[in-house]
Amino acid sequence: MAIDTTTSKDTLAELGAEEETLEDYDPYKHMAIDTTTSKDTLAELGTEEETLEDYDPYKHRTISKPNSTFGTFVHVMKGAMGVGILSMPYAIRNGGLIFGVIGTFLLGLLYSHCVHLLVDTAYKICKRERIPMLSFAQTVDRACALGSPKMRPLGKILKNIVDYFLMIPISSMIYMVFVGSTIHDVINARTDLDWDVRIYILLAAIPAIGITQVREIKYLVPFSAFATTLIFANVVISLYYIFKEPLSFDDRDLFPSFDSLTKFLGAAYFAFDATTLIFPVSNQMKHPEHYLGCPGIVNVNNICLAILYSFIGVVGYLRYGDKIQGSITLNFPQEEE
Repeated sequence: MAIDTTTSKDTLAELGAEEETLEDYDPYKHMAIDTTTSKDTLAELGTEEETLEDYDPYKHRTISKPNSTFGTFVHVMKGAMGVGILSMPYAIRNGGLIFGVIGTFLLGLLYSHCVHLLVDTAYKICKRERIPMLSFAQTVDRACALGSPKMRPLGKILKNIVDYFLMIPISSMIYMVFVGSTIHDVINARTDLDWDVRIYILLAAIPAIGITQVREIKYLVPFSAFATTLIFANVVISLYYIFKEPLSFDDRDLFPSFDSLTKFLGAAYFAFDATTLIFPVSNQMKHPEHYLGCPGIVNVNNICLAILYSFIGVVGYLRYGDKIQGSITLNFPQEEE
């Protein structure tokens, strides 16, 4: 066999050079980086992160028939005031003139603060999870899920508890009993009718059931406005009977006893309470940012109520003293001369 040594040497030299080239190859030196593309990608990521931070749930809500700020204020005023204003003289009687007035304003402040915490928490959760709105129970559930790991298993349980506690107050017939009893006393005292109070409760429930079939909050504003007008008319009539005779400071307590303090707190809080309306009305607003803030619907409403409640409570207690009933209308004369 004839071997071409010259060719073999040249081949070995080429292989050695190639081996040296492979060993000396640095991948990093041969990496081609498109700096323009990288900068654009980083800019896009920064823009996306900024978009997440600037997400506003209020702007992403789709409401077919949003309610106005004034309409929401009417709903909140009606929901909070209700029959609770008629029990404020009884509350002041148990709280005392000085402590009762101060306590009424403090309860209004505390209630406003709690509403602010609740709605603001829901807003932050919506912003974090990029969803437009949450209900009361959903807020509790998501707050547990995003909070302490120990609270996460309780989210579903607390959600159901909140739903039940919201359902219980509005599913009772106490308001129908109050309306039916009032109509019964007025009509039977001034006519020859002697109908049972249950008949009047049934008659009052018929239009109430019809109103509940209205699904849109916006269309319920006239009903709330009409109801608020009737409540203010009741207040005016109450003031007429209160100031019909001179007010007396004799034997009027300035501070509560230990036993009567809880009665004051219960009656006064009942007058402010409108917990079931917080999310239904705020989630249906055209400008939900007007619900909180300064002045804001919540703040203005509770300031007005605190002033009105304190005034009605004080003058009612000064007029009737320890004889004041749970509702001041029960102190009015059954027959006029």
